[in-house]
Amino acid sequence: MTTIEHSEQGILELVRAYLLAQDASPFVVPGLREGERIFALAGRDSHVKPEIDVESLRLTDRTHAQATVEAAISVAVQRGEKTLRRSAELTIRLVADAGWHVADVIEDGVPLTARGRHLRVEPAECEGFVVEAHAVDRSVAQTDVALAFRNHTDRVWTLRCVGVQSRGRALKRLAEFSRGKLSRETVVDFAPGSEHGLMLLLPAHATRLWVKVKPKGTARTFIFAVSVNDGQLHPPRVPLRGRWRSARKPLLAAGIPFAALAVVFGVRGSLSAAAVFALVCYPLLLLNAHICVVRLERKLARLRATG
Repeated sequence: MTTIEHSEQGILELVRAYLLAQDASPFVVPGLREGERIFALAGRDSHVKPEIDVESLRLTDRTHAQATVEAAISVAVQRGEKTLRRSAELTIRLVADAGWHVADVIEDGVPLTARGRHLRVEPAECEGFVVEAHAVDRSVAQTDVALAFRNHTDRVWTLRCVGVQSRGRALKRLAEFSRGKLSRETVVDFAPGSEHGLMLLLPAHATRLWVKVKPKGTARTFIFAVSVNDGQLHPPRVPLRGRWRSARKPLLAAGIPFAALAVVFGVRGSLSAAAVFALVCYPLLLLNAHICVVRLERKLARLRATG
């Protein structure tokens, strides 16, 4: 085997190791390492383990300083009784700097350096408990967010819940992941000196995460705000004729469960009870979530003002 062939084989082996590694931070350039580390931490603690199969690797370009590899992979994730599968074609760019390192990964024409970003966490630290976050936009419809928790104290801290704030036309929305639900997905108790992670798949319209934690054995709770799409908190105004078109599908989707319950009440009970439920209870739930988000945002504004 010639030196060139050995070098090309080494590049392909490095790319394969990068694609299959649980923690890919050693294989990437310094600018990508922190994001890879946080996602690796969240993946390690997740109870859902994806299976990755590298179907093909092909070195398409190479100089003494740069190389490009075309890769085809398939990913399978077990969700209960269902197995979710997807395939991807990746263009992996490498640079030679004290060895070959991955500098970028292009999927669907968009590079990782454009899709990935470190998220702002406020406060970043509280009484020795640190939260970090990184996000990668997977498509126009979803964003992967990885949270890292570091406990520098001598007490056990617990994750109480995570709220996902999203945009609404009139009201702010908040969906909550309870401690019970989170415990089925990942670690929710953080021992002294430990580091753990949490992976969340968010819709593209999500704007902020609210993370509630507390030291075990105390009544105090602390809330961390993670800005996901902070620059899009105030979406551009849509012309009046286009508002119904853009809001029609989410409104119909949100109304289906309540319409079904209203029908049940109407059949088994009275039409007046069904009307009260459909016209009063649902708006009250939305209003309660809106008020909760407003209070949280006021606390965040006070924190920013004092910081």
